[in-house]
Amino acid sequence: MYMVLSQRFVPSEIRKPPLAVAIEDAKQPPMVCSPSKSMKKPLTGEMKIHMRNFYERSMKMNILSFEESVREVVRCQAKDVKLYASSVSSKKNGSLVRVHSSAQEHLYGKIKVFLEHNVNCSLQTWAIVDVFDTVTTSHRVCHISEKHIFQRLVHVNLLEEPAVYAKKDGGMDILNVGHLYM
Repeated sequence: MYMVLSQRFVPSEIRKPPLAVAIEDAKQPPMVCSPSKSMKKPLTGEMKIHMRNFYERSMKMNILSFEESVREVVRCQAKDVKLYASSVSSKKNGSLVRVHSSAQEHLYGKIKVFLEHNVNCSLQTWAIVDVFDTVTTSHRVCHISEKHIFQRLVHVNLLEEPAVYAKKDGGMDILNVGHLYM
């Protein structure tokens, strides 16, 4: 009563009940996650299907928001290992990595580009990998040709640490094959 008589109480300062606040918040447009000023590129139909399947089946994720575009990045740090994509501006070669595959035991490729994708307000990193043809594997050395046979979209969790290799006879010898499987 004292506050009303002394005019210290202003009726507009009355707080709304929590239910009214929740209803007003629900009317607001949904939150836009991680706005980026860099150029975003749209996903192709195959990429959308592949990413959705991976999120739902492998990561057991319920997809609430799925952005239709990705942002390209040059490097990525995954599993305490730095990986690099091919870069024209720095003339840096992409990291040569082993890709987990159910069909082939030794599947190697060079990272062409990393893609950051926003799903459920969290950034997931993918790589487009130029996969090479494996020629021979013997004595803890794997010889692959330098010509890539196809490209694969791979989540970074499915990439091994960068391979140590030497160029030889129109191909590359991967020297740390043995330690990857021991």
